[in-house]
Amino acid sequence: MQRNVSGLDLAVYTTEFAKNTYDYVDWHWHTEFQFCIVLGGTVCFRVDDKPYCIPESGGIFINSQHIHMSKPQDCDAASYFCVVFHPDMICADRGSGLYRALVFPALSNPALSAVPLSSGNALQGEILETLLRIRAQYSEKKFGFELDMAAGIFQIWKTMVSLLPLCPGQGHGVEDERLKRIMLLIKEKYSEPLTLDAIARQINISRGECCRYFRKMTGQPLFEYITRFRIDKSVELLLYTDMRISDIAAESGFGTQSYYTECFRKLKGVTPRQFRLSNLSGKTPF
Repeated sequence: MQRNVSGLDLAVYTTEFAKNTYDYVDWHWHTEFQFCIVLGGTVCFRVDDKPYCIPESGGIFINSQHIHMSKPQDCDAASYFCVVFHPDMICADRGSGLYRALVFPALSNPALSAVPLSSGNALQGEILETLLRIRAQYSEKKFGFELDMAAGIFQIWKTMVSLLPLCPGQGHGVEDERLKRIMLLIKEKYSEPLTLDAIARQINISRGECCRYFRKMTGQPLFEYITRFRIDKSVELLLYTDMRISDIAAESGFGTQSYYTECFRKLKGVTPRQFRLSNLSGKTPF
């Protein structure tokens, strides 16, 4: 769960993958810069249309406004720690020399989507060590820890800027916007019937090209993604409400309870009812 740091435009959180909860973080984007360090296992990030498999002790920088997702590689368990902060934390004055020199070039470069970080590289290793220090500072919460964390962010960004190709380049700006529009439509309409025609119209391309485009950008079929999105939404209802299974199926966009159960079992290995009972009892059927 994301934790906002009081008084700072900064949030920290740890993502832990497990079969009995979530086995991936779905596609999303935000205006903040994001730095991650893998704590255990190997985590596969996909940023725009590029994959990055990050081993334990490695990390990644994800630029503002770039669509991304993550999942564990070939294992049921993996985890990573994230620091997320708005560019305004570095400098909010758009007219200042600091903003023009150290913030705007990163934000304005569409080709700069992500940078993998290795502990074997001296400068990248400094960033990873600082991320771990920020994690400890937040956990311990000693007097003035917020200032210590802020100092760590400034140090991370100073080091990061020295590593970045800050010259504006050619990226996948139009392609990314198309993908974001599809994702937004699914997020807003997942509980309703979604047709290929409606999705294709959203980005003004043909049905066939829409399917090919989505698979190229995300690595998965369009309706497989929609099914996974609906299943994840249903997990929240199973865990945090007492709604009937049939009502959850309808609320999550499945036409029938039987089809919902079939899809849920395929992805989770158990029925929705078994999933709910195992989590309520603190046991797992896996």
